[in-house]
Parts: sequence; C-alpha cells; structure tokens
Amino acid sequence: MANFAIDPHPHVLRGFEVVPPNAPPTRLYAYLGGVMDAYNEDLAIAFLLPAVAKEDLQELAEAIKSYFRQELGVRLNEVQPSPIGDAFMRFGSPIERERFLDRVIQFGHGYTLRFIKHDEGNHIHLHDEAKIPDDVVVSMDLEPRVRTWTCPVYVSKRKGVQIPGDEDVFPPADGGLADPFTPPPQGLMGMDGTE
Repeated sequence: MANFAIDPHPHVLRGFEVVPPNAPPTRLYAYLGGVMDAYNEDLAIAFLLPAVAKEDLQELAEAIKSYFRQELGVRLNEVQPSPIGDAFMRFGSPIERERFLDRVIQFGHGYTLRFIKHDEGNHIHLHDEAKIPDDVVVSMDLEPRVRTWTCPVYVSKRKGVQIPGDEDVFPPADGGLADPFTPPPQGLMGMDGTE
C-alpha cells in the first residue's frame, strides 16, 4: 500500500481551520465483504413540531401509532426516542416509509410530523472530546482478492472571522444605506448650451 502526503489547507473553506491530527495517529478499519444485507430500510427519523420532551414521547408514541393506523392505514411497528431527531419510527416495510418521506403530516392538536431516512442528512453532532481517526482503511472482498484503500480524514472547525482592513463595516456605522442610490444623471448639454 502506498501513501501520499496530502496538504488539506488549499481545500479548507474560508473561515475554517484544519484541526491538527492525533498523536499518536489513529486508524479505523472498515470491511466490505460479499453481499451486504440491507438493515433498517423501514426506519425513519421523525421531527415533531412543537418539540416534545423525551420523557413525554412514550405517551405521544401511542397517539402517533393510533393516528397512523386509523387515519392513514399504516402500521408503525415501533416508536422510540432518538438522539438525532425526536423519534425513530419503524414502518411495516420500506415502501410504507417511502410514502411519508419529505412530507409534513398534521395530527392531533397542532402537532406536525416530518420524516427523513435514517441514513441520510446531516446527523453528525460531535462534542469536543470525540475521537476521530486520522485515516480509515477500507477493505473490500474476501481473500485472495482483497482490495484496500486508505482514506485520510481531516477535521476542520470554524475559526473567528476577521473583517479585512479594506472592507467597509456592515451595516454602516452612521446608519445610512449599505448601497446608496446613485444620483440621477445630469442633463446633456447641446451645442448651443441648452439642455
């Protein structure tokens, strides 16, 4: 396996900085072999508005199951609290789940419910002590035809954005317009001095 040095700095967005790697370096291994079974294809992440406290979700879960069964003709197998959204909801099949993705459903007394797939979207929420590997080695297939790739991991974080000295302060300090109107053009003078 060959490793090539990569400088991530040209790819970092403005306002971000690269977090220095771990010392000693850490490596995560991932294996993809044969035919992978599909899991949780009937699972969706639910978002409720107004928000519901995790302690009150169990009581509301029965109302949600009843509403789906009686009003929509769909059986929810399971409703449990989720650290990502408000709840994980398991439908009877992946096809039933697909019917409700990207829809807003109103039920009960002013509640709205929105679903996303369990494996899509922005679900990454890390705290400061999170251990992130420096690279991930992905192995695919079984012996003797194993292929491996090493994927470097670079973490970026927001840094304080400073306004360059040649930039105007926004909004203007004097309270004026940010982009004032241009004055009307002066009348054109004719050859004889009249407009």
